[in-house]
Amino acid sequence: MAKKLTGAGARKKGLDHEREVVNKLKKYFPEAERAMVGSYYDNNGVDVRGVGKLLIQCKRNRKYAPITAIEEIQISNGIPILWTRADRKRSVVCMYEEDFLKIIGDIGEIYDRDDFDSEINCESQHDDDN
Repeated sequence: MAKKLTGAGARKKGLDHEREVVNKLKKYFPEAERAMVGSYYDNNGVDVRGVGKLLIQCKRNRKYAPITAIEEIQISNGIPILWTRADRKRSVVCMYEEDFLKIIGDIGEIYDRDDFDSEINCESQHDDDN
């Protein structure tokens, strides 16, 4: 059984996860950065700033964070997102349904739906080959 992290170890694990998230987002948002401790964002439950209207709360634990952790985000004029990862698991990103549907609607306007569908079908066929 894995040893439970406490204090400094748990904080380091959380900060490392925030850095991972920021580095993944920099491709799309070059201004992405961790919110400074004690800043407006940090005090309102947002761990990553410089990502447009996305309000990202990062959680890194032995198990996935409960989706209620999204409620830690106290800023109302954006899209709250919970980005969580458990030990030896893939990251999971959670958001409210209406925000997800808005983003899907925006993607539909950006991409021709037929082209997008063929890309998905091509990728799933590729996955089946492995």
